[in-house]
Amino acid sequence: MRTILPPENILPSDVSMFLAGTIDMGHSVDWQQEFIHQANQEETLDDVVVFNPRRKSWDHSWTQSIENVQFCEQVN
Repeated sequence: MRTILPPENILPSDVSMFLAGTIDMGHSVDWQQEFIHQANQEETLDDVVVFNPRRKSWDHSWTQSIENVQFCEQVN
């Protein structure tokens, strides 16, 4: 399984999934990574591309505002 993290470019794929759900600005459980870990145990999912909205380099001090370049990039 290939995982896409922001701000990577999205590439076309026959099968893809976006892990929508709570991130809570990094304060919630990283259920996305738990899902990816479990799914990687399944050989049948090798061709699936997963879009994980959690950014490894996220700074919790960034203001949640359209004027904030990093926040705007993350949301878009």
